[in-house]
Amino acid sequence: MNTLPAGAAAGLGFRDPRKEVLEGTVRALGEILALAEPVAYTQALRVQRMVADLHREWPQGSAFELQTAALLSPLGSIGLPADLQRRVSDGEALTAEDQRILACVPQLTDRLLAPIPGLEDVRALILLRYRQPLPAGWRERFGDVRHGELVRTASVLRLVSVLDTLIVRGFSLHEAFGLLRGQATAAERELVECLARLHAADGPKVEMRSLPVSRLRPGMCIAEAVYTSSGQLLVNRGFEIDEAFLEKVRYYKRGQVREPIQVTLPQARPRRT
Repeated sequence: MNTLPAGAAAGLGFRDPRKEVLEGTVRALGEILALAEPVAYTQALRVQRMVADLHREWPQGSAFELQTAALLSPLGSIGLPADLQRRVSDGEALTAEDQRILACVPQLTDRLLAPIPGLEDVRALILLRYRQPLPAGWRERFGDVRHGELVRTASVLRLVSVLDTLIVRGFSLHEAFGLLRGQATAAERELVECLARLHAADGPKVEMRSLPVSRLRPGMCIAEAVYTSSGQLLVNRGFEIDEAFLEKVRYYKRGQVREPIQVTLPQARPRRT
């Protein structure tokens, strides 16, 4: 039997079906999240973009694992009550019961991902991002060195997610990083400063506009919930406008959607030097 040397299959264009199945599964889960929780999904996409930028400056862990964990971290939120999702999105004060329910999201996400082979490290990143314990025996299986790498990579997810939430709520980058520095542990301070340099922390406040539907564009972020004239919720605060949403609102007649709509404009991408 003829065999190929290591790496030759890739060089000849052979595909790895296991990798393709895994990547397809991740995309399918992302689509499910987009349908069930569009606000959580668009936040996950923003976080995914930010961690991709940061990984080039702070190459901690696998880029695939980091970006997959960023996308799938909020998967368990599909089980949250709609009113709780709204309160979280709006930054309202949460009751003790609200906090208890939210604390279950990482474990629910882990249960949803558990049957999928090849996502064990991603599952670990998501749990550690929420400072949740790993399943029994996992730390021993990873070993101390790999566990330490996962903890540091999970810090990237947590800090970027917090930064995105603060920006969506209207804080300037300067204000957001001030709060982020206050939350960071001693081990995370260098990471925060790298993130601050990357995103120009001394920039101006997030620019907010009140616009009619006709002037909405992809990349703008909804700053206040959007309703129809009859009071039906179309999309909640924190949703990043995309072509699918614009196509949907075009079907409404003039006056059927409450206008103007409060949005924040897209942040400029960090410049490469």
